[in-house]
Amino acid sequence: MPKIYPFKGVHFDTSKSRDLTALTTQPYDKINPALRGRVLKKHEHNLIRVILRKDEAGQGPSTRKPRRR
Repeated sequence: MPKIYPFKGVHFDTSKSRDLTALTTQPYDKINPALRGRVLKKHEHNLIRVILRKDEAGQGPSTRKPRRR
């Protein structure tokens, strides 16, 4: 029988922004290029940067952190 343990929940750091709508976005399959552009401008810590990762200015292959698998 597998052992199941609780884990500490993950939540947004509200010291970065009190407005959570600036930090959240649609599910990845609902985001088109136009929406992506608008969401990226909302806040620098928006979740879209994790969901649909894209190289940004100054981040080439040599400076980007590798994805964890």
